[in-house]
Amino acid sequence: MVARVDVEALVARSLADCVATYAALVAPPPPVTVAEWADANRVMAPPSPWPGPWRTDRMPYLREVMERLSPSDPCESVAMMKCVQTGGTEVALNFLGHCVDTDPSSFLYVMPTVEDARRTSRLRVAKMLADCPTLASKIAPAKSRDSTNSTLEKHFPGGFFRMAGANAASGLQSDSIKRLVCDEIDQWPLDVDGQGDPVGMAVGRTTAYERSRKVFLLSKATVKATSRILKAFDEGDQRHYYVPCPECGVHQHLRWEQVRWPSGRPDQAYYVCEAHGCVIESWRKDEMLTGGEWRPHAAFNGRHHSYHINSLYAPSGSISWASLAVEYCAAQGDPVRLKKFVTERLGLPWEDDWEHGRDHEQFVDRLEDYGPTAQFPTRPHCPAGVVLLTAGVDVQGDRLEYEIRGWGLELESWMVDHGVVFGDTSDAASDAWRDLDVVLRRVWRHEQLAAGLRVAATAVDSGYNTDAVYAFCERRMHRRVWAIKGQADERKPIWPERPSQPRGTKGASRRTRVYPVGQFQAKEHLFARLRRTDPGPGYMHFNRSCDETYFKQLLSERLVEEIHDGRRVRLWKTVGTRRNEALDRVVYAYAALHGLAQARGMTPEQAIAHTAEAIEQTRSAKPAPRARPAARVEAAPQNDWLAGIGDWWG
Repeated sequence: MVARVDVEALVARSLADCVATYAALVAPPPPVTVAEWADANRVMAPPSPWPGPWRTDRMPYLREVMERLSPSDPCESVAMMKCVQTGGTEVALNFLGHCVDTDPSSFLYVMPTVEDARRTSRLRVAKMLADCPTLASKIAPAKSRDSTNSTLEKHFPGGFFRMAGANAASGLQSDSIKRLVCDEIDQWPLDVDGQGDPVGMAVGRTTAYERSRKVFLLSKATVKATSRILKAFDEGDQRHYYVPCPECGVHQHLRWEQVRWPSGRPDQAYYVCEAHGCVIESWRKDEMLTGGEWRPHAAFNGRHHSYHINSLYAPSGSISWASLAVEYCAAQGDPVRLKKFVTERLGLPWEDDWEHGRDHEQFVDRLEDYGPTAQFPTRPHCPAGVVLLTAGVDVQGDRLEYEIRGWGLELESWMVDHGVVFGDTSDAASDAWRDLDVVLRRVWRHEQLAAGLRVAATAVDSGYNTDAVYAFCERRMHRRVWAIKGQADERKPIWPERPSQPRGTKGASRRTRVYPVGQFQAKEHLFARLRRTDPGPGYMHFNRSCDETYFKQLLSERLVEEIHDGRRVRLWKTVGTRRNEALDRVVYAYAALHGLAQARGMTPEQAIAHTAEAIEQTRSAKPAPRARPAARVEAAPQNDWLAGIGDWWG
């Protein structure tokens, strides 16, 4: 007997199977976090220290940060106060790759300047797109004639991403943005094109997606009073990465205060467990990182997470605790280098203390017996340590004030001469300017160099009698006599990448160039070195031609905080009614040193060391054999680079 088939049940089951199959085909894939996407797709190309597939396990402290940036996490913004070389920018690139591949939307990546954005796009973003097959198939290589795919803007199915600089307001406007990265925000200008804070402008682009947006703020901190990333960190839940001690198992976040080493041997540094004093060697870091976890130090507000990481967490193969200790010891006594260590290695803001060591009387007490005096008029101006000279000139209506500063290894410096040339400064052909030119052409006697030294570069302030300054400097550009314009913005470099061409002034021609000088940073460096009390690297020497008036002018300004347009800013302000010409002259001479070094593609320290080496080679060279009386011998060319005016400096 044939069994009766329930056709209706069979059809129902078949229909259910079809619906289930169709649902599985059309259903969206399960959500993938940024970390999961990176582990599955990201490829690191040389010169990465770890070429090959990306592994979050290598830097496990980055996993939670990437998870917070994933669409499945409810938080809207993440701040990361970091040090150098701990993976912050790689997190931002993984965030971008995840958006292109699995979460298509509008993406804006902002760097401090447009040039930074172009460089990051060419060197970092383009490599990631080319090396990851899932991304390469969605974004073609940039083409100059393709408006949808350029260096700074690329389109992909369902969205686009744009690179912009915080120094140009145009890149921070127009389109609504769902995904935003603000990189190195402590390096951003305070105000962009007179339109306000660029961070506020960029974040303002995301308001249309208030509950689904993702904003990633990252930077190493700079100065505590004005640090944006510190403010963003304080506004979040202030998370620190706690790792277990490999000996006792107690979790703790790594702090510099716990790094110790035997006396005089920072190369043998180790970490001391806060709980039980266990000695931990640097090679055990990877083991500790694997067992680590982020712990908040403040309440979460429901929208914003914040993280801090320092170089003590750098994985094996990167910087060790011993290397950090050596770097720290080398920075002792040099506030400029110590500031770099605190901000770049510890990932902490630098806190200024400008009120200590500013009594002019202590400088009068440390004057030295070098340079000519009434009693010893033939004494050389330049001590043995000086290898090159620069000059700074301050322009007033009835006088020109100058200072000649000598520079030695590791930026040790000597006040060689200072003076005033009186006369009318409104005409570049006047006696005052001619007398200044005589000073700048002078050969300064040296304790060890028979040929002496000439001024290698001069910076002349163009803030007063501008036309005369332009005319004077233009005729002497071949001697590196440069017109400068001081700038108070603390983010301006001491010497610019390129000069500007002034317009609308009678004294300016098509050949005239003016160099914007970052006075804030120059003064910051100089005041830090004035604190040094022991001769050596960075120490500033003064001879007995410097009197109480000189030092009152040199110490005439203080660093203060003021509120401008609702923002706290730092400014250098004159103390009372003190004059500040001596300070300006030293700043300009220091800026000239930076300009001289930049012309050769070096740092000031490298330029000085290179000059010292060249001097030593010339001094140790064997003298030429004596010529026969009958032979006609032409005079040997003078080693003009010793005087700072020859081919070596170009």
